[in-house]
Amino acid sequence: MSAVLAGRAALLDAHRETTDRRAEAAGDRLVVLAQLTVHDDERRTLRAVLRALRTVRRGALVVFPARVLRGAPAERAAVAELVRERSLAVVIGVAPSALWCVDAHVRRDVPVGAGTDAGGRVVTLASLRVGLLCGAELRRPALVHGVVERGCDVLVTCAADEPRVAAAQRALVLARALDCRVPHAYVNAVGRRDGVRFAGGSRLVRPGDEALPGWRAARAPLISGRWLSPSTQEQIA
Repeated sequence: MSAVLAGRAALLDAHRETTDRRAEAAGDRLVVLAQLTVHDDERRTLRAVLRALRTVRRGALVVFPARVLRGAPAERAAVAELVRERSLAVVIGVAPSALWCVDAHVRRDVPVGAGTDAGGRVVTLASLRVGLLCGAELRRPALVHGVVERGCDVLVTCAADEPRVAAAQRALVLARALDCRVPHAYVNAVGRRDGVRFAGGSRLVRPGDEALPGWRAARAPLISGRWLSPSTQEQIA
């Protein structure tokens, strides 16, 4: 192993120890993967988003796929109001290439995708340090490691992945959780928008998982899992 790789491994080990200590103090935190069926009808998609936010348990971190919202002020206001009322933390994709992070105190767009780097990718939402990625970036391990080295409790990948890349993405979701040693929440949409069909398959993966025995193109719109517990998902809606 080169000195650079050895140094990176040491940094990741130190970060994991810090994360474990923080987790022991904070207790389990619920992560809800909001695998929505998206539509070309923007109002219909927004209604699905708001319905999901009304359904989940108060205090959860709710993660949506990429490119769910168009970014209109009315969309953002409706989401932010529910986030405040229900004490939630939310990461949701905004077209064309940003992730909107919102909780009681934060409203921030984080650019992702081509031409971006690891800077500014870790956002604190309701006391959790969340590392942010889009689906295509799972193929950039140096970028992912750069995000983790900035200190995050959980990696979040908001995806808009088609069926043709589903098998490759399954392997990458597990690989990034294992080599970065932090929990990894991967959220992909189902349905069709702008002529593109999405593959679903959302999953919360723990670093201790050695396989994905239950992997499937999940059809439930909401999948929950505690980010410190084994990655057994409970379909809740």
